[in-house]
Amino acid sequence: MRKTKKFAAILLSALILSCSFSILPVSAATIESNNQAVSSDQVIKTKDFMYSVIDNQNIKIEKYIGNDKTVVIPDTIEYKSVKSIGKDAFSNCSNIEKITIPDSVNEIGDYAFYGCSSLNDISIPNSIYSIGKSAFQNCIGLVSVSLSDNITNINEYTFYKCFKLQNVKLSSKLENIGNYAFYSCESLKSVSIPNSVKILGNGVFSNCTSLNTVTTGSNIKSIGDEAFFECKSLENFSLPSSVKSIGKVAFYNCSSIKSFTIPQIDRISEGMFHGCSGITTITVPNSVKNIDMCAFYDCSNLKIAKLSNNLKSIGEDAFRGCSNLDSIVIPDSVITIDSCAFYECSNLKSVKLSNNLTNIDEFLFSGCSFLKDITIPNSVKNISDYAFQSCENLNTIVIGNNVETIGNYSFALCENLKNVKISNSVKSIGTAAFRDCDNLDSITISKNVSNIGEYAFGYYSLYNEENDNFDNIKYNNYKIYGYKNTAAETYAKENGFEFISLGEQILTGDANQDGTVNIKDVTYLQMNIAGNKNTDGSPLIDETNKQLFDSIDMNNDGKLTVNDVTALQTYLAQNN
Repeated sequence: MRKTKKFAAILLSALILSCSFSILPVSAATIESNNQAVSSDQVIKTKDFMYSVIDNQNIKIEKYIGNDKTVVIPDTIEYKSVKSIGKDAFSNCSNIEKITIPDSVNEIGDYAFYGCSSLNDISIPNSIYSIGKSAFQNCIGLVSVSLSDNITNINEYTFYKCFKLQNVKLSSKLENIGNYAFYSCESLKSVSIPNSVKILGNGVFSNCTSLNTVTTGSNIKSIGDEAFFECKSLENFSLPSSVKSIGKVAFYNCSSIKSFTIPQIDRISEGMFHGCSGITTITVPNSVKNIDMCAFYDCSNLKIAKLSNNLKSIGEDAFRGCSNLDSIVIPDSVITIDSCAFYECSNLKSVKLSNNLTNIDEFLFSGCSFLKDITIPNSVKNISDYAFQSCENLNTIVIGNNVETIGNYSFALCENLKNVKISNSVKSIGTAAFRDCDNLDSITISKNVSNIGEYAFGYYSLYNEENDNFDNIKYNNYKIYGYKNTAAETYAKENGFEFISLGEQILTGDANQDGTVNIKDVTYLQMNIAGNKNTDGSPLIDETNKQLFDSIDMNNDGKLTVNDVTALQTYLAQNN
């Protein structure tokens, strides 16, 4: 009986010991290559490899554990076919210089060769149909790669920072190149994108600073953000008509591109051509409805820009720093132009603004030192702060009939400005609006202006070294023309300028000149339009009296019609 118990205890101990070696996962133990019965989550160890069993016929390389500089992956191990190179299998094997992959392999996993910094030669067979993300990331010695014709997708970061990569042959069946796939491949000089490719992801060739020639396929539909960011050597390049969208800063600082045909996209994205200093001419197709902020910022050699006839908006800084832009015609489809859109376009001589523009935004044409004249269309209601500051050669300004506000410093430092016509619609003129206009020796101010900011007219600035500030100094013999009892007279008296009266102020809408504005003026204006006369045969309203005429020309169109009657009725309703 004691012998039987002793034998049973020995047998039980042996079974426990046997089990402890057959079920441990890879993190806890390895199994020698002569162990045959293993499950798919177990890893088997050979001399150079650790592998797992996929099924009865196939295995996956899980880890390379050898030390060779030249590695030949076998097509079979233990009579099973090597089908897959797993995640991180060769990662950071920094001494490997050459790897041969057998035809049996059809999949390379994520990070498989990540950080193989000495790897310079790898053969990828046609059996491969999938390469995982970051598979060759930081393989800084890799010089050339030819991809299997069965690969349809290059995942994100696949060849990220392969600094020495010079030659790439892409699969003829490739459809998508993932985000940052070739980021900072600084030695890559040319690439041919096959016709099968439809999508270029974000940053695909970003910082490929030696990339000179890109041959694009005919079916690309989408180009992601930063796709060619900082490709400073890119010169030979064109896009197919199939392209429908291009992302933000896609060609940022591609300073060697000299010409570019924009495909039929619906917008020029933010910073798309920022810093493309080689481009001299651009035509924005009629499909484009929006030019986003910084789209052509610092395209310093851009001379001609023809805009879309369906354009609706131009974003902030869109053409800022285009110092060779000679002229610009803003089509009437444009409703908004954001601040600084043409800031420091120093060679800009001619501007035609949209007749549907409602606002001249801040710094819009500031620093356009060669601009000689500007007409603000009647659609505009506001000229914002600094809008035309430092337009040194600006000589003549015609302000539209519906402008109500002229902002702070809007025409400051326009040293050659001589002719300004401020429309009757203007109600407010901001601080230093016309300061430092050295050739403007007088100004005529409408009776409707109710607010004039400090130093708006008749002053120039002088740097005070002691106070590290600018003093405001009056011009000698400056004249203010205006009407008595208005803001013009007040400004002149408070600042010690000569005031030249244009007559007594006539109230807006006072058609019969009785000193009040009421329904009687509506009737009187109607009678005048109908042709009624005074007893001496003269017209009821003397239209040769400019001050009187301007006060009842309610819509500022230069004639008295039933439209002025309607406008006067509206005016009465709003002010009574």
